[in-house]
Amino acid sequence: VDVVEGVWSGFTGLDVCRKDGTPLTYYKSYLTDNTSLGQLLKDTDGQCRSWTYFYIGALKIHGLNSWHALITAKGSEKQIRGFIVRLWNFEEPGRSIYSDYPYKNDLPLFGNYRTETSYRWGPVCDVRYIKGTPGQNQLKPASLFANHQMVYISETGVYYDPSYGVKFGSEAEIDAALSGFFILYDGSLYFRKNTPEIDINIELFVPLSE
Repeated sequence: VDVVEGVWSGFTGLDVCRKDGTPLTYYKSYLTDNTSLGQLLKDTDGQCRSWTYFYIGALKIHGLNSWHALITAKGSEKQIRGFIVRLWNFEEPGRSIYSDYPYKNDLPLFGNYRTETSYRWGPVCDVRYIKGTPGQNQLKPASLFANHQMVYISETGVYYDPSYGVKFGSEAEIDAALSGFFILYDGSLYFRKNTPEIDINIELFVPLSE
């Protein structure tokens, strides 16, 4: 346990750097598609999967095993769905016609809803990203996801999230870090606020070699 926490302490300051001193970032660009540790080290920016494998690899150096934890939103497998990390503003009243997802954001008519450092929406926008949960070397990283990935240590019963430098003792604690949930339907995202209920699934996998 002492070794696990010792390795973890290198991630909690949110200032992880490459060997040459170059800062490594979590979603500095909202458009990054870097998902491997190699891509993170090469391009210095990456998604949660790359940071997950960074911590897994650091543990392996010390002969420690861990689990790859995949977090998704509960719902039908046929739905394109996900969640938003704090903090987003919900404009009242929401303009959705669906009572279970009362807030609506239209996707833009042209181009991506993500830019390098922000989100852009169509004519209707009830939900806006106003303040980020700081990530590695990035105060306002991307915050809308189909899934999130972190590391689980069975010996400690703790989930470690190197992307944000935080750890969680339960599914409920992870769920509480979310602002809300969304589904994609007919060219729009429909949102609902988070509730006290646990609305996430967590699957554990043996880490692949990176």
